[in-house]
Amino acid sequence: EHHHISMGTYHGGAEERISLSGLSTTTQSIVTDNKEIADMVAKIKALERDNQSEQTKYEKLLSQFMEVNNDYNEKQHYNKQLLKEREQFKQQLNAKDQMFKDDTKQRFQLSQKMQKLLAENAQLKKHLGEKDLKLTTTQEQLDQIRSVIPSV
Repeated sequence: EHHHISMGTYHGGAEERISLSGLSTTTQSIVTDNKEIADMVAKIKALERDNQSEQTKYEKLLSQFMEVNNDYNEKQHYNKQLLKEREQFKQQLNAKDQMFKDDTKQRFQLSQKMQKLLAENAQLKKHLGEKDLKLTTTQEQLDQIRSVIPSV
C-alpha cells in the first residue's frame, strides 16, 4: 500500500504537525486492541487490588472467628467443669443430708434408750432401797435375837 505523509512546521518555535492518511484498518484495529488490552489489564489490576483487600478482610474475620470460637470452646469446657462440680456438691449435700437424718434418728433412739435406762435405774434404786430396808430390819431382828440367846 501507498502512504502519504505530509508534515508542517511552525516557525517561531511552536509545534510540528504530522498528518497520516491512508492508514489501513489493520493498524487501527491493532491500536484499538492495544487500548482494550490496556483497559483489561487495568481492570485486572484493580480486581487484584480488590481481591487482596477482600482477602485481608477475610483473613482478619477468620482470625476473629477462630479467637471467638476458642473462647467459646474454653467457656464450654469451663461450664462442663462447673456442672460436674455442681453435681458433686449435690451428691455431697445429699450424703450429708442423709447422714444428718441418720444421726437425728440415732439420737432419738439413744434418747429413748437413755430414758428407759433412767427409768430402770430409778426402779432399781427404789428396789435396792426396799432391799436395804429389809436387810436393816432383818439385821436389827437378828441383833435382838442374839441379845436374847446367850452366846455359846
